[in-house]
Amino acid sequence: MFRVLRYACLFTLLVSVAIAAPIDTLILCDFENASDVDRFFVRTTNPPSSFVANADGTASIFFPKWQQGSEEWPAVIYANDKGMPQVWSDYDYALCDVRNVGTKDCTVSLYIRDPDGEHYSVSGVIKPGELKQLRMDFEVAPSKLDFKRISEFHVNATRPPDDMSLVIDNIRLESNVMPRLEKIAEAIQKLRSESREYASEIDPLLNHYSSQHRLLINRVSQATNAAALGAIKPDVIALHDQVNREAARAIPEARMRVAARKLDPDAKFACGFASSMVKIFPKDVAFECSVAREATVELAGNEVESVQLLIYAFGQDLNGASVSVGTLTKNGKPGPTVEASPVGFVETKKPPYPVRYIGWHPDPILDFLKGYNIKKGEVQPIWIRVTTPAGVAAGDYTAPITVKANGVQPTQLTLKVRVWDFDVPKESHLRTAMSLYDNFLPNAYGKGRVSQTMQERYEDFVLSYRINPDNIYRSGMPSIESLQRWDKKGLNAFNILYVQRPDGIKKGEPYPAERKAELLKKIDESVALLKANGFYDKAYVYGFDEIGPESFAAMQDIFSEIKARHPDLLTTTTGYDDTYGVASQVDAIDGWIPLTPKYDLKRVAEARARGKQVWWYTCIGPQAPWANWLIEYDLIDARSLMGLQTAKFRPDGYLYYAMMRWPLTRKPITFGPYTDWPAASFHDANGDGSIICAGPHGPLPTIRLENIRDGLEDFEYFWLLEQEINRLKKLSGPAAAGALDKAQRAMIIGDDLVESTRSFSKSPQALSEKRRQVAEAILAARKVRK
Repeated sequence: MFRVLRYACLFTLLVSVAIAAPIDTLILCDFENASDVDRFFVRTTNPPSSFVANADGTASIFFPKWQQGSEEWPAVIYANDKGMPQVWSDYDYALCDVRNVGTKDCTVSLYIRDPDGEHYSVSGVIKPGELKQLRMDFEVAPSKLDFKRISEFHVNATRPPDDMSLVIDNIRLESNVMPRLEKIAEAIQKLRSESREYASEIDPLLNHYSSQHRLLINRVSQATNAAALGAIKPDVIALHDQVNREAARAIPEARMRVAARKLDPDAKFACGFASSMVKIFPKDVAFECSVAREATVELAGNEVESVQLLIYAFGQDLNGASVSVGTLTKNGKPGPTVEASPVGFVETKKPPYPVRYIGWHPDPILDFLKGYNIKKGEVQPIWIRVTTPAGVAAGDYTAPITVKANGVQPTQLTLKVRVWDFDVPKESHLRTAMSLYDNFLPNAYGKGRVSQTMQERYEDFVLSYRINPDNIYRSGMPSIESLQRWDKKGLNAFNILYVQRPDGIKKGEPYPAERKAELLKKIDESVALLKANGFYDKAYVYGFDEIGPESFAAMQDIFSEIKARHPDLLTTTTGYDDTYGVASQVDAIDGWIPLTPKYDLKRVAEARARGKQVWWYTCIGPQAPWANWLIEYDLIDARSLMGLQTAKFRPDGYLYYAMMRWPLTRKPITFGPYTDWPAASFHDANGDGSIICAGPHGPLPTIRLENIRDGLEDFEYFWLLEQEINRLKKLSGPAAAGALDKAQRAMIIGDDLVESTRSFSKSPQALSEKRRQVAEAILAARKVRK
């Protein structure tokens, strides 16, 4: 038998408790008896799978390499009719120890279901010879799964790419009551150790935690079975969650209180600054901030950058709070413009993917809200946005920041802005194919009440964020008047129309002739009009959204005809071919658009050698650890994806299916900071396809959208530096050589910042330092003219 792979040690205060058998563990099957394997059903496969007992008290599984027509999910299954207990609600985890005794990596899954078909699964990759504990965490399981009626447990694979040989043992359920108590004790000790500087502020809180913890230890010591332990669990979870919430914020809040009282012993609120790349929650979630009385923003001309001012109401509720920022000046002369707006909060429910926090998340920026209330004990982030016009004079600017609220003494801080002596180009060099989804505007404003002016307001708004007001699913091209207006504001790409996968198409069938003729006529007419008005070079055609092999023949058929008529018209798809046209034998697609995890650098190079483009996209997936911008995800993910990751891996463009998917919206946001805006946008997913909110007078940005634009601007820094490198290579002399060396070093994005699309830095400081290095290299290069 494998030794059960559990937490390293039981909580030390429980060691002395005499327990005849562990009450926090229920062994479902340990294979000590050879007949134990007979309690499992083995799914039929071709060749056959097998499940046999071993002499050492383990069991061996063999799953054959998958073949077309065979079972896709080979499995060994334990069910109630063979003795598996159905009540799992007193426990928190299901676990199984698995060793890969084969010669290749394999992916193994654990799966459970109830009689209603609700299910949950986890998977793990196991290397040859590796012993791994696979664990199902019930806390993140679908909410509808009934843990009082679990009917089946599976160990399975999905279409095994090779023969799989596994040894399993110790299928069990475990409670996390004692591990949680251990973590509570560790958290209390950690906070006590780290908060010595603020002991007078934090000791009362620590003493309360310790007292509650001792009471729970005493109750657990008296528990005699899993049900008794389960009855204590809600109180353990409550204290665990309280300690996690409050301890996470205790030190920064104490630091802010101490700093405020140094300036005014009677202070009722404190201020600090935080990066625009982090989310600041009103409560519960850890945060970091500076308590300095000034903040610095660095940016180029024709750029937008932000910083967050934090207001912590520790002494009382703050009613009628407001923040104003004076004019940014340098030597008495004005420069960049600045706005200060409260960040609003949206309430999330449990989504179908793992998240660290469920509740009130910061998201919309409430530009319309001039006064707001802050509850005692909460932190309100204020988004301070600095905008520089092209050609603004470089140098250092300052402005006063004033924070006011009813019945309290105002406080003043300072904003410093450093403007670098170069401009970010008006037209971005990463093409975007991002659908505005303006068909949802009536959800917010009412049917028949969306004027042309409001429509254009939203289009111009996304252009101000360096995103094209596109629609990858449109049935006909935008008007020339719209294109002319968009072009003045930085348009760099747009879709003519969407080529839809025909319903019911079968593998090998061509595109239906009548529908093909209609599409070709539309495209011919559009191309003629676009060429006549000078917009053809920014046009593309998108089609066959996320299709599989059954549609390859039809896609090749219609796009071949388009290319025959218009050889230089860009054709694009998110069709599933990880080889970008090789496996599918579809050569009529110019631009393949895989999900970011499927962006393979070797295959990208091969595709480009064939004259193809390779973009990338995200949607509801990929999920963490890959970058995405669901509401619950780290804010820096959006900036890294659109900036550093794009600069390092160089996709030819980025696609996103929707920016305003508002199925649950019935009105615009009209109050805050706590709003009634629906967080869910794609079933139970929060913020997918929704990075813009509706305000009373037009669009409201989210802090996610701000970081998307910041990333796009970061990418422009690398594009500008690349131009300087190309220029410097043509020059001679020590000054040019020195500037070139500095520039080439700045162009390198190391693995410490971005190792892959799933492994990248979450440090705002590291990203800012890289950005500064690139800016300084641009400035150094521009000093060398000959």
